[in-house]
Amino acid sequence: MIAFSNNIGGPEMVHKITNAALGTIGHAGMTAGAQAIRGDDGMRFELRNAGRINGDILLADGNDSIENGSGGVIDDDIATGTGDDSIRNAGTINGDIDMGDGRDALFLADGSVLNGDARLGADDDIVTIEGRPTLAGGKRIEAEGGDADKLVFAGNTDNGTWDSEQFGGFEQLQKTGSGTVTLTSAWGAMPAGIDIDEGTLILAEGLDNELFSDERAATVGVTYILGGRHIGSIDVGSTGLL
Repeated sequence: MIAFSNNIGGPEMVHKITNAALGTIGHAGMTAGAQAIRGDDGMRFELRNAGRINGDILLADGNDSIENGSGGVIDDDIATGTGDDSIRNAGTINGDIDMGDGRDALFLADGSVLNGDARLGADDDIVTIEGRPTLAGGKRIEAEGGDADKLVFAGNTDNGTWDSEQFGGFEQLQKTGSGTVTLTSAWGAMPAGIDIDEGTLILAEGLDNELFSDERAATVGVTYILGGRHIGSIDVGSTGLL
């Protein structure tokens, strides 16, 4: 286990951990709850992984960042504690993610894999789905708190099809990049807005597929293909197509 328990340099000092492509932290078959990396209160971390990490990653109250690169594997759970934390996954995360309170950001890159649940805690958070990452069956990304938690479908390749059961607690939906995303089932109210800024958003055919622009009209700057039911106002811009 790599453990940091003395905050030399104060809370602004960044403690950096890099695990290279052939590197391994921990070992296969570690017992549930065993820790690979631990940081105490008052410490800020930057973790870059291109190899394999076995065991939990447990951080505390700093503004931490974790980048799991392409080919990188994090086998167990991640808890970043409070603070404004960020996780960028371009590889595989096999455990659950708990980002705690704070303005957190979770980025799932095209081709990445998340085999656990993700919880982002209180405050306004952002989750970005770039291209076609994989979220394992039955798993869910939950915003949990805040008034303007944002879900972004991004990238210039197609995002594929996503179901509302895979997400919870979001108040804002945005489509960026030239790709196409298809949404299925009932997504509930989006009081902070629905913004189709680039690419194409498709609400699949059938009345069971529903988007709800609550307090602010949905804005369509490009293409919105409506096969299901949209509740609320839609503002189609000069370059928009409905």
